[in-house]
Amino acid sequence: MAVMGRPKSDNPKNKNVTIRLTQDKYREVMKFAEEHSQTVSKTLMDGFELLRKQEQST
Repeated sequence: MAVMGRPKSDNPKNKNVTIRLTQDKYREVMKFAEEHSQTVSKTLMDGFELLRKQEQST
């Protein structure tokens, strides 16, 4: 019988990070993510990548 389902990832995303936000910051993040049609995770990862690039250029 053929194997079914998604193929295994070479680099699985199996780690979680939790942050605490004020109600105002939470609303800002959620609004930004929605306006840019992104998940909250994608929004925060994009921000992290921007900080890394900024740090590398200095």
